[in-house]
Amino acid sequence: MFLILSAILLTSLFGSVLAGKLQKPSLIFYIILGLCASNLFLNNEAVKSFFEPLSNLGIVLLLFTIGLELSLQRLFSAGRLLITGSVAQVVITGLILAIPSYLLIHSLMPALLVGLTLAMSSTAVVGKLLQSRAEDASVSGEVTLSILIFQDLVSVVAITLLTFLVGKSQGGLVLAWLFVQKVALIALSFYLLTKIINLVFDKLRLNREELALFTFALLFLLIGLFGYFSIPETTAGFIIGLLLAGRREQHEIFSQVRVFRDVLLVLFFFFLGTYITNFNPLIMIGAFGAAFVLMVIKFVVLWLIFIVLGLHQKTAFWVSFDLMQIGEFAFILLTLMSRSRLIGNAHYQFLVMVITASLLLFSFVYRSKLKFYRWFNYFISRHLPFLKHFSTREVKMVFDQLKFDNHIVLCGYGRVGSYIGHGLILSQLPLVVIDTDADRIKKLLHRGVKAVYGDATEPEILDYAQVEKAKFLILSVPSSIEQEQIILEARRINPDIRILTRTHLSSNLRHFKALGVSQVIQPEFEAAITLLKKILKLYNLEKPEIKKRLQYLKMEHGIQE
Repeated sequence: MFLILSAILLTSLFGSVLAGKLQKPSLIFYIILGLCASNLFLNNEAVKSFFEPLSNLGIVLLLFTIGLELSLQRLFSAGRLLITGSVAQVVITGLILAIPSYLLIHSLMPALLVGLTLAMSSTAVVGKLLQSRAEDASVSGEVTLSILIFQDLVSVVAITLLTFLVGKSQGGLVLAWLFVQKVALIALSFYLLTKIINLVFDKLRLNREELALFTFALLFLLIGLFGYFSIPETTAGFIIGLLLAGRREQHEIFSQVRVFRDVLLVLFFFFLGTYITNFNPLIMIGAFGAAFVLMVIKFVVLWLIFIVLGLHQKTAFWVSFDLMQIGEFAFILLTLMSRSRLIGNAHYQFLVMVITASLLLFSFVYRSKLKFYRWFNYFISRHLPFLKHFSTREVKMVFDQLKFDNHIVLCGYGRVGSYIGHGLILSQLPLVVIDTDADRIKKLLHRGVKAVYGDATEPEILDYAQVEKAKFLILSVPSSIEQEQIILEARRINPDIRILTRTHLSSNLRHFKALGVSQVIQPEFEAAITLLKKILKLYNLEKPEIKKRLQYLKMEHGIQE
């Protein structure tokens, strides 16, 4: 068994390296490698049954880390609009996707569960892509992450309910009473464990090894207790994660658990591929076709929901595009449905291939997101113009009354832009703000600040802000793609305008300079320079010497002042 485990991990390592080179989600390659292994040599049921508990433990640890990292405060701070959007997204998308699911399965309840499953998106894939492009702090990024948090909560509840219902043949009232009992037991366990954890962390100073032992002991204790009362072990993992969330030891615990979680999840996705025994090229083509149709349906439904809720068209597009794939929790929910005989093995294998195909298709089209947006924007403007202006219904724009000259145009009023804007307002400098968040624009207009609601990459929005008469253009949007568009359009309108922008990537410094940007700020480098300056001062270096050393570092980094 250990030789087989070694072979699986080495094969998965090859898949992970290949995924990194191709910039694709690694879990896709684990499933494909598992499929190949099953059809070539790994078709022994004894081997699968040996590794199944280990792969299931990976799911428990996944739920544990989700509970550990879950930010309910972030979800609730997102506002009523986003919470409404999250609920509407899960319910409406789930019901719509239940229709094709019913045509496949021919049974109502399993079709509804499959529809709910397909409505979920991938937190792991989308979160990683947003962070790699520094878009997690943008309006669309924050909306997307808030919805993903809500989807994770729904997935946890669905896994708990599905596990509870497996094998139950009692009537509705009996099941309801059993469910109430289990909820009461979970609530009691949560209360008692909170007391125990508070006592341990208040009275004892645990080192790294002791902290790991305590965490795993607590986790397996609750799994054993819940198992005795037929409560799924995944619920135990999520609850322990919630109990430890927010403590100063949270990040230390996460770093210790993550290694075990990642290795065991590799086993889960690898052996998920081994269950696809009905591999057929025609079925695979059908799976890709079904994945494409489902992604289009998800995108259209999501976009319409967010347009109706008043999001800007581009924000609605970005969020809908990011959420149109089917996520990793779908694999878990489908596996539970297969084990409980809610869906047949053939349907299970086909749906697993559909989810894998959706992740693969998404990874290919994500890089062309901007091209898709331009085409989509053109299509809406030409054929459905009423939808283009639907989200502006609550923002009264009086562009003809905005008379500017020699002013500053600030694109983006998020976390960074709001500080810049506040400072400019206090300095009583002529300012025009452009942002795609309707609430921000309404608040600024209410305060008497000149503001334009819209996407700064669109030429007409820059015209409304009268960039041709502006002295400075400050870019505070996180996306480098959007920054480049705005820079090129602003330079076309006003060749003499001075442009200041920020970037998280060192590779963009020279690129933006070549486009004509006057000043490029890299927040991480500026923070390093500030800290270094303070350290040098504490060592009593003379000011000219400090200035000389910092200037050398800036020149080395490609910054000339």
